[in-house]
Amino acid sequence: MGFKDVRMLLIEALRSRQYGYEERADLAEKNLLAAKQVTPGFVIQLLWRCSGLEYESRKHHLYPHLLCHVFKPVLDGERWYVKAYFVSTRAIFISVHR
Repeated sequence: MGFKDVRMLLIEALRSRQYGYEERADLAEKNLLAAKQVTPGFVIQLLWRCSGLEYESRKHHLYPHLLCHVFKPVLDGERWYVKAYFVSTRAIFISVHR
């Protein structure tokens, strides 16, 4: 799966509400989507802003069998960080923050 495929799968997961969040201690700071400080529509906007040069994939730090997808778009002069992975057809967001 390449950049465009992953981006579309994440967008579809957000549109269809087929997503969740990874639990973490600093959720309010590092996952603004989970903290309800940004909307799914806003995250979709971030993903559309991202180019292939602002994307990478790497193994999950605790579960190496999972592939994490990292997007680093710039919106209104601010760099954002969106990190997610898939479990079946559900997207799990680890991070959404500036």
